[in-house]
Amino acid sequence: MSRKNLLTRKKVNNHIIDSALNDIYDKLNSLLPVSIDDVINSTEEPQEGQAALVPNPNNGSSLAMYTNQGWKVDINSQFELADRRSFLSNRGMKGANRKLVPGESLFYDKSGRIEIGNKSGQKLIIKNDNNILKVRNAADTADGDIEVANIRDANGNVVVEVNAVAGTQTDHIKLTNSITSAYPLIEPGGSTANQSLQVKSKGTGKVYIQTTHANSYVGFQDNTDAVRLQMDPQNKKFKMLGQATKYVEMTTDTNGELVIANYDGDNDIVTTHIKLSACDDIYLAAGGNNIYLNGGGNQDDYTFDIGTTFGFFDFGTSTTCKLSSANNYDFHLIGMGTGDIKLDPGGGIVTIDGKALIDRNTSGDGAQDATGMHVDFDRTVASSGTAAHNDIGIDLDINSASLGISSVKGLDIDVVGATTGTHTATGIDLNVSGADVHHGLSITTPDNATGRRDIRIYSAGDAADYCTIYTSVSGATTIETVDGGAMAADLTLNIDGGLYIDADNGEARLQNGSGQFTPAHADDLVTKAYVDSVKHTAVWGGNLARIGGSGTWFGIPTGYSAAVLQMGTGSAPDTSYTVTSSADDLVACIWASMHDITVTGCKIWCGQGGGNNTAHSVSLMRYDIDGDGDLSNGVEVGAATAINNDDYSHARAQTLTLSGTAADLDIDFSNNEILIAFVEPTAAYNSAMGAKVILEYTEVAT
Repeated sequence: MSRKNLLTRKKVNNHIIDSALNDIYDKLNSLLPVSIDDVINSTEEPQEGQAALVPNPNNGSSLAMYTNQGWKVDINSQFELADRRSFLSNRGMKGANRKLVPGESLFYDKSGRIEIGNKSGQKLIIKNDNNILKVRNAADTADGDIEVANIRDANGNVVVEVNAVAGTQTDHIKLTNSITSAYPLIEPGGSTANQSLQVKSKGTGKVYIQTTHANSYVGFQDNTDAVRLQMDPQNKKFKMLGQATKYVEMTTDTNGELVIANYDGDNDIVTTHIKLSACDDIYLAAGGNNIYLNGGGNQDDYTFDIGTTFGFFDFGTSTTCKLSSANNYDFHLIGMGTGDIKLDPGGGIVTIDGKALIDRNTSGDGAQDATGMHVDFDRTVASSGTAAHNDIGIDLDINSASLGISSVKGLDIDVVGATTGTHTATGIDLNVSGADVHHGLSITTPDNATGRRDIRIYSAGDAADYCTIYTSVSGATTIETVDGGAMAADLTLNIDGGLYIDADNGEARLQNGSGQFTPAHADDLVTKAYVDSVKHTAVWGGNLARIGGSGTWFGIPTGYSAAVLQMGTGSAPDTSYTVTSSADDLVACIWASMHDITVTGCKIWCGQGGGNNTAHSVSLMRYDIDGDGDLSNGVEVGAATAINNDDYSHARAQTLTLSGTAADLDIDFSNNEILIAFVEPTAAYNSAMGAKVILEYTEVAT
């Protein structure tokens, strides 16, 4: 086949365009092989798909392929000599420019190895070593890397997929074949010192590990290659080995029975325990309604031993959980050391059917706070609502009946101390707090019953000597002391503080039997008659100087007064006073005590110092006094008005009518209150007059 016949020329009947096309056809024709017939030296008919190299005018070659239309030549598949030993494939990347790419070549040496280089001058060797395809470094001293997407089997199916992940990956899977003393190994490879290994299924797929022999198992090794966990699918067994002779085993059978046991081949049974610990709860459920508690199991010969049943939980009765001992064995609940035993029935009741004995024994040389029985009852406040909660710590109900001479006791307490040290014994210690209303002890016995006493306190020396306290109808309460042999049952109140008797009906009496009590001893209590017979009296007064008019209230001084204190012209003295330039006049009229008092009576004498006749009004006032001596909140304690008009020829006394408000009569000197007495010449006045106050009062506690 000539070169001209390999290229079909077209015309458009435009001499300019046709001339340009001919130039292009000539250029392309010069690139074609001289003749395919020159290189295909075979007498056989070529087959479709058969390929051959054909020479080019530049001493290069192109790839030709036989098709149903004859031989076709790829003019871009240029192969040119790179040097005397190898060739360069143009691969059509740069068209037909025939320029060599330095450093890229494919080379077969005399040993059949192919050397592949790149732009950077790096090289690899591909070779057939005993029918094994190997990729080696250029010196053939170490294996090289292969980058692929998949590895397929002989049928073209993907066997291994290499998953490319974005970024620089430093860790990978490392496969190691077995040697005499080891096993084929899969492990992480790469630069990370501590790396995990993940096996992952796809979708709903499973991950299976299969053993093929009755004596084979799946083992998990520690860092010393010792097997610490065994999974035996053939015998349905899981084993955890602390050491070869001490291990825990979980097994099941075709019925689904689960057996968990640990085995001690050394038979020392010191720390071969089974311990259960949960961050939250541990649930035990028994379809047969019984959970058994056994003892005596011993797996020292690697044989499972369930031991003997000593107790069990029984759930056979609806809504009931029973804990029972088995085979007439004793049942003990023991708190070790300082540990407690607590029974918490929730909203139910703890029922003991039969005699209950709490036998608490303790001893020791060290300090100790021992308790025989402790009831700890707590209720938290409700989050809402006002529902009532009536709680009882210990509710003791006893019903007893007899035909003989019998007795029944709700609580019999015997507390016996010792005198080997300084020892205090207390029968009952009550502490009630935290409520709105507190009752330390509430006792109810039948009213008017024979021999009825709420509290009876006996003498340890003679049971016939006692004290009783009882309350009957209307709350009437009696404290009674009884001397079984005489009348020496005194009642002594030894009070560290005051004694207060608050009788709401106003009666608080001391009687001698049923008669009147008259105090005779210095330490005797006093009666109202005695108190009424002892009252306190205060007297003050003097001359009122420099009186300048009538109808004005003048303060009665308690001593010398240079000028009279004036407090208004109203029907009563002014209720307030501000000190300006008359502090000496005010102080001369103030009367006060070191104790608070109640005014019980007052009388005021008056006498004129001249011949003018006048009547007099008198008043006793209570004031609040502040730190500057100013007066406020004045209250009239008592007042009186004379009907006589007198000059200096008569002296008159007037008894004041006290205020009908009891609070007005209380003078709290401790609260900065004072008394001032006043006199008012009503019709006329003399430049001088005199007055004297006689005050009767009782002292009250401050």
